[in-house]
Amino acid sequence: MKISILLLISFFILITTNLFSAPLNGTYTIGSGGNYPTLNSALDDAVIQGINGPVIFDIVTGVYVDTTGIEYIPGSSLANTLTLKSMSGNSEDVIVYITYIRSSNIIIKIYP
Repeated sequence: MKISILLLISFFILITTNLFSAPLNGTYTIGSGGNYPTLNSALDDAVIQGINGPVIFDIVTGVYVDTTGIEYIPGSSLANTLTLKSMSGNSEDVIVYITYIRSSNIIIKIYP
């Protein structure tokens, strides 16, 4: 009986946490010690929670492989953009491999 109640409470917390997560807005750091440990986790949140303003993912120096791809990001628009950029300011410090992008109205900018 105690296990059933504990499982039910755990399930409820898990569901309500995902349902009431706020859309992303602002700057987040990806990498060791940042808001997100991996590119996958950051992009997953953008897809699940959506965005409600410009979002910048500052990426710590390194190589990042996104194995889940990028789906439609709710709330994205010309004003509400998602930007991936090198935290150091040097684009050569960050290498990003994205498996696929499945979305419309997407603009990809590559900075020198």
